[in-house]
Amino acid sequence: MLLLVGFCFAQLLELFPSLHFIIKCVGVWLLFGSLLKRVLNSAEGMAIFNYFMAGLLVFSVIPAVGEIMSQLQQM
Repeated sequence: MLLLVGFCFAQLLELFPSLHFIIKCVGVWLLFGSLLKRVLNSAEGMAIFNYFMAGLLVFSVIPAVGEIMSQLQQM
């Protein structure tokens, strides 16, 4: 019986940090979503958001294109 209780307690200690991390992530996601909702209510805010996301997309593609170009030059 004592072994069973110890095993359950060990599982609980292992599970708690995971739940703690998940709750924090969900909280940040909800906070970000509520703040973003305020920005996206206006046409100006939506345009700024779209330009910002387009810029992030371009900057994320640049390293991949550079890698492809360097591999093509080595051929």
